[in-house]
Amino acid sequence: MEKISLILLLLLPFGLLAQKLEFEKRCRYDKLPPAMQESLQALYGQLPKRAKFYQEYQKESYSYEAKFRYRGHCHSVEYNAQGQLEDIEVRQKWKKLAPELRQQMEQALEQQFKRYRIRKLQLQLTGPEKNLAQQLQAKKPLIPSAYELIIKGNDGQRWQLWEFLFTTEGQILRQEQLIEASSWQLDY
Repeated sequence: MEKISLILLLLLPFGLLAQKLEFEKRCRYDKLPPAMQESLQALYGQLPKRAKFYQEYQKESYSYEAKFRYRGHCHSVEYNAQGQLEDIEVRQKWKKLAPELRQQMEQALEQQFKRYRIRKLQLQLTGPEKNLAQQLQAKKPLIPSAYELIIKGNDGQRWQLWEFLFTTEGQILRQEQLIEASSWQLDY
């Protein structure tokens, strides 16, 4: 009985870690909620011809996402199932972040991982749709409300994929382990 209790006690921290399991399925523009179609038009005007639309499934819910290039950056605009705007994510190069902010994020990551590799950095824009539209249309740098960082980190035992949400000051707001969907493609 003591062995079982010890094993359960050792496994408890792994169960407490937030895990994120999601997958995307392509969908057509005409299958999107009308509120989402109107919102995209209000935010961006005419959408690029290469815009792609997805229905994203999480554990207990789903959402919609539009992905396209706008003014030289990859944009990902996410909506809930009813077509209400959740956030806009704009891909950014790691080296374009302010050095102080980069250093804050690196220190936070070094406390948790022996080694890590940054896979993707995105500026996260949230707030009233009208304000976001003005920010997107202006030819000024975007002002993020947070930063989303996808990394592959090694805690000393194995490499795992993680998603971090950082404040604009470099403090961790949220971290989730990403569960990669199995694929037929081999990763080397």
